[in-house]
Amino acid sequence: MKPWILGLLAFSLAFSGCTCGTKSDEEILKERLDTIKVHLYLATKIAILKADQSADAKRVRAQLVRAVRAAGGSGGKDAAGDAKPSAGAKSMSAADYLELAKALYALRAEGKKLLDSGDESGMQPVLSKLLSPEPALSKVLDLNFEHALLLTGLFALKFHPKTPLPIPDELVLYEASMTKAGKLPEGLRSLVRSIKSVAYANNKLCDLAAAEGAGADADGRSLTGKQLAAAIGVITGAAPSDKQADEIANGARAVAHGAAASCYVRRGQKDKAVAELEKLVVALEQLGVPPHDTALVRAYIALEKGERAELKKALGQIRDHKQADPALRKDVTELLQKLEAGDDAALQAYFDKAFFGVFAAKIIYRRIDRAGGFDSIKNAEIAKTLDGYLGSAAKTLDKAGKLLSTKGLVNKLKGK
Repeated sequence: MKPWILGLLAFSLAFSGCTCGTKSDEEILKERLDTIKVHLYLATKIAILKADQSADAKRVRAQLVRAVRAAGGSGGKDAAGDAKPSAGAKSMSAADYLELAKALYALRAEGKKLLDSGDESGMQPVLSKLLSPEPALSKVLDLNFEHALLLTGLFALKFHPKTPLPIPDELVLYEASMTKAGKLPEGLRSLVRSIKSVAYANNKLCDLAAAEGAGADADGRSLTGKQLAAAIGVITGAAPSDKQADEIANGARAVAHGAAASCYVRRGQKDKAVAELEKLVVALEQLGVPPHDTALVRAYIALEKGERAELKKALGQIRDHKQADPALRKDVTELLQKLEAGDDAALQAYFDKAFFGVFAAKIIYRRIDRAGGFDSIKNAEIAKTLDGYLGSAAKTLDKAGKLLSTKGLVNKLKGK
């Protein structure tokens, strides 16, 4: 599977923003979740668990297992309880996805009922049906832990820089809303809160994003790289080094604050944006990012606070850093000229609405990528299982969403 813990967050931030109106974030979230895509997504879980109870569920599970096997996972267990081999498994065709969408459509009412329950009452983890978890993972794999894994997997697929998939935002929001980070093992709480923060920020839920970012800071104060590495090891059987884990943990918190800041900038709440950016700078410094790499963020903070001397100093750090990107140095040189001319409008225009989230994420992604922090993770069976299950479900829901856009295609889903 593609790298799926933090590097993927780097490319999730370009679309952060907020125009939330008078409704609370919680109200907006509830409305966003009550959609056909979430109903169908939950139908995949129902089908996996109840494949022996209906022909539609059986067809859905068979297609999902096929996708998992094609991705390199075991696809669950056979009648004898042994893991099914994945060698030679074929990828699903367009016709397969259409057939899966039709079978899921027949189960959509059960999916809505599960959503309305609010707690997936009576459900069991579906991943235990799609792979043979290691003993350490089996001990902690309850519904809440599974939500955290599915949330992380969805991010990996949606925001991978090279091979992103059309993951509906509603799916990410559902798993984020269902994941209770405070009930996870201590080593994962801060990281998962950071992922939730970015999920909310990307979907115009700025206040929820900021709250999760604050939680990530609180949980992260006592978190060590060793704890995070151990937690990842339980999941994958192959943990990153302590140093890599430190970078993942601190980097995730930085991205969370960058996402929330971008969200507030778009909402026009500059005071809240600045507060998140100040937390971003602290997190970046803890990550070991040198001052010249945080200078642009500090420059914006100074601009908003009216601290022109600090603004000039921060921009000068970039201009005078010989190893800085030439294009950036050119931009900064022009900004300094605008500053001298008193052209504040030009300075404001430079820091566009999504700038800070992307800027912070790029810094962190480069560090994690260079450190090879995901090499031991991406080949784990659970990573491949998440890739196969979530990838096939997302592609199917994307197709189903397009099919549902016209009456004639709705009839196709109904088998007419």
